[in-house]
Amino acid sequence: MNEELSLRQLFKELILFFINFKSVIISITLIGLFVGFLYTKFEEKSYELSAIATSGISEFERIPADRGIYLNQRTAINLINQLNTDIYNNDLSLLEKKLNIKKDLLVDLKKIEAVEIMREEQLEKKRKVATQKFEIKIFTTSNKIISSIEDGLLHYFNNLTYVNDCYNLYKITIQKEINEINNEVQQLRQIRSLDNLSFDNSSINLYSRKKPNESSNEIIDLIQLRTLKETNLALLKPLNFVQSFSLPQKETKRDIPIFLLVVTIISFIFSVIVSIFMNVSKNI
Repeated sequence: MNEELSLRQLFKELILFFINFKSVIISITLIGLFVGFLYTKFEEKSYELSAIATSGISEFERIPADRGIYLNQRTAINLINQLNTDIYNNDLSLLEKKLNIKKDLLVDLKKIEAVEIMREEQLEKKRKVATQKFEIKIFTTSNKIISSIEDGLLHYFNNLTYVNDCYNLYKITIQKEINEINNEVQQLRQIRSLDNLSFDNSSINLYSRKKPNESSNEIIDLIQLRTLKETNLALLKPLNFVQSFSLPQKETKRDIPIFLLVVTIISFIFSVIVSIFMNVSKNI
């Protein structure tokens, strides 16, 4: 019985509190809502764009395939995300040197972010694995820099000493491998042209039954390997854009109703706190 009376008394005092300070609570809440509305009208324009890229750095370093992924993109992702340190420190001079972009354009760049593009594992649908591509996101307050950022990132990767050394060494070694394969193919063809071979080196069946996509002919295997290496030599770069940044005509807008709702809730809570302090000081 006493507990019921206590709850009634508490509820009654709570109602009286809101009645006595309703003007303060309503005023602060409305002021907060109005300020939030003005902020959405006059806030700085922002643009959020993304591009898809790939990098051959892991191949240049001869890093083994990770979980079946041929090209590991972690090094490239870390190199791009490292640029945020210069952005946060507002070190435009260093950023200008790295990206070869003028300072008056870099001042509008707020953030650059690279993230792995994931896919579902075929056998385990709940498991996500990285692909050979990654996404680059940029956040800026002006669309003027967008046309320059792609060339800037290419300049950044192509002028990194370590990456450049790895890439140059890769091109030399891969070309040697291609030349060796060409020599091996030529020798095998000469051997096959001889009629007096005692061993069977030229199989008519080019593809095995167990692995239809894999050639059982030694020359075909070498040619396929050479083709792969020639493709890598031609296409793999420190950084390649699969899909470029688009040039937006409109800025990225926030979800205004949700934003105003959050502002209203925060303003209401703040108004209640102010009212509590006013009530305490009044009763002292």
